[in-house]
Amino acid sequence: LYNIDERKKMEEEISRLAEFQKIMLDGTDYSIISTTEPDGIITSFNRGAEKMLGYKAEEMIGKTPAILHDPEEVEARAKQLSDELKIEIKPGIDVFHLKSRTQLSSDSNEWTYIAKDGTRIPVELTITTLRAPDKTILGYLGIAKDISESKKVKEALMLAKEKAEQAVIAKNSFLANMSHEIRTPMNAIIGYTELLSQSKLDEDQREQIGYVRIAGQNLLSIINDILDFSKIESGKIALESVPFNLKEALK
Repeated sequence: LYNIDERKKMEEEISRLAEFQKIMLDGTDYSIISTTEPDGIITSFNRGAEKMLGYKAEEMIGKTPAILHDPEEVEARAKQLSDELKIEIKPGIDVFHLKSRTQLSSDSNEWTYIAKDGTRIPVELTITTLRAPDKTILGYLGIAKDISESKKVKEALMLAKEKAEQAVIAKNSFLANMSHEIRTPMNAIIGYTELLSQSKLDEDQREQIGYVRIAGQNLLSIINDILDFSKIESGKIALESVPFNLKEALK
């Protein structure tokens, strides 16, 4: 007689592990799709993929994932891979599997999934080559994460950054224009005080004119500093080395 107890136990264990694997795959919101080698026929389509894409597993098993992808993206990726690897890669299943298969590591890229209702879903798709202990390729596993929200956040940050940069440019332009506009009348005021100080004045008048001239020079120095700050922020500051009187500067 043939003892089938061990065989039944093994079949039960395989069944239990398969059921456990299914529970794990269906317990995530990630889209998990496995395909065959070399033709890329879908063999499993988890609940996360159903939820994300709107297809039922029975609708997709036995087909290829081509229906889920934008043909223009696939063609662009084929060209990119061809340029990168210096070999001709035609649009097709190799676009997804080649790097994972040849580099013995997972390959992650951003793709656009097309749901059953036509919705375009940006995803980060990681392809892993499934191998037997003897390194024979059994198929491929594609795990996709919906990155719609992170892309919206990234786009919002980019927009905020652009607006901030535009605000800085506008501020620098205003400061530069204002500094130039104020400098012109200030130079006139300082010039006329110089001329006035050379005229016939009594001691009090000469002292008062001196105060006006010093105040005007101080104000002009502040205006120049404002212009320098705007130049620093815009990266246009030019440093120069000139002699100066330290005692006068401190005074």
